[in-house]
Amino acid sequence: MARAAKKDVALTPKEKLAQALVPEAEQPYQVPKNWCWIFGKAVFSPMEVKKPSDKVFRYIDIDAIDNKRQVVTSPKLIDVKDAPSRASRALHAGDTVFSMVRPYLKNIAFIDESIEDSIASTGFYICTPNSNVDPKYNYYMMISPYVVDGLNAFMKGDNSPSIRKDDIEQFPYPIPPLAEQQRIVDRIESLFAKLDEAKEKAQAVVDGFEDRKAAILHKAFTGALTKQWRESRGLSISSWDALPFGELAKDVRLGLVRGKVEQATDKQYGYLKMNNITTDGLVDLDGLVRVDATIDEVLTYSLYPGDFLFNTRNSFELVGKNAVWQFSEVNNMLFNNNIMRVRFHNRVLPQFVCHFFNSAEGKRDLEKVKKNTTNIAAIYAKDLI
Repeated sequence: MARAAKKDVALTPKEKLAQALVPEAEQPYQVPKNWCWIFGKAVFSPMEVKKPSDKVFRYIDIDAIDNKRQVVTSPKLIDVKDAPSRASRALHAGDTVFSMVRPYLKNIAFIDESIEDSIASTGFYICTPNSNVDPKYNYYMMISPYVVDGLNAFMKGDNSPSIRKDDIEQFPYPIPPLAEQQRIVDRIESLFAKLDEAKEKAQAVVDGFEDRKAAILHKAFTGALTKQWRESRGLSISSWDALPFGELAKDVRLGLVRGKVEQATDKQYGYLKMNNITTDGLVDLDGLVRVDATIDEVLTYSLYPGDFLFNTRNSFELVGKNAVWQFSEVNNMLFNNNIMRVRFHNRVLPQFVCHFFNSAEGKRDLEKVKKNTTNIAAIYAKDLI
C-alpha cells in the first residue's frame, strides 16, 4: 500500500527558536549571558534573485571590492545585453556581501544607499540581517577573524577554493541584544577613527623623514647640533679643524677585480659590490655574490670593522654612495674594484665621515668632483684627496 505523503507541520515560535539557537556543547566560546549563539540561517534573511531590467545596470563582482578596506570601490556599468549569467543577486541598503570564492582574501563589503540598486554576482553570499541584527554589527561581525577564519575551514576545490551557501547558514554567530549591538558598533567606529588618525600622523612622520634627516645632518656639520655641549665646556666652533680628505686617510685602496663570469653564490669568499651600498649610508648583504681568491688577495682585500667604503663608479645619481663596514662577525669579506676602501687615522671616526658625505653639504661637495661620461660617472681618489 502506498505511503501517504508527509505534510509540512508549522513550527511554533518556541520550536523555531530552538532550531535557531546553537546547542551549548557546540558553542565556539563563552559569551555574556544576555547574548545568544545563533545559526546563520536565522541571522540572515533568504537571498533574493534579481535579473537586470534596465538597459544599463551596475554590477558588483569581486573586482569591484577593495579587500584591504572592505568597501565597494568600482561597480561596473554593464549593458543588459552583455549581462553575465552570474548577475542575479538582489542588494539592499544595509546588506553585507561576502565572497564565497577564496574567502581568505576578504572580498567583503557593506552596501549603503548609494549602491543598493546594484546587482551582485552569485559568487557572493548576501548577508541581509534580520530585524534582530543591526546592519553595521552584522558587517563588523562578518569581517572579523572569527568569521573569516572559521569559514575558511570549509573551503573546497583546488583552482578556486570556495565555501557553500550552507556553510555560512550553518555557521554559529554571536548575537547580543540590539541595544548592545549599537553600543559595540559605536565603540568599534570610535576606535577605528582613532586608529585612522594615528595612521595619518605616522604617515606624516614617514613622509617627512628625509627632510628631518637632512635637517639633523645640516645641524651636525654646521656645529648647531653640539653648540650647547661646546658652550658647557668653554669651546667655540674655532676648535674644529677643516682638513682635506687626504690628510684624514692613512690607507686608500680600490677593490679586487673579478669579472661577472668569476662571480657566483657557491664560491669561497663574499664579494661586496656597489649595489650592496645603499643610498642612505648602509651596507645591505642581500644579493651578495661570492668569488674565489688567493691567500694574498684575501689578506689585501678583506674588510674589517670601521673600514670606510666609497663607490667610485656608477650612474651620475648613485656614484659617491658610501658606508662603513661594521659586520665584525663576517670574516674574509672582499670588495669590488668599483669600491674604494679607506682606513682613517685614529683621530677620525669613519661614521662621522660617512654622515658628512650623506648630508646636503657633503653631497654638494661630491657633485663638484663627479666626472661624467655617456653611461658612467666617477669620483676618483685623487678628486677626494
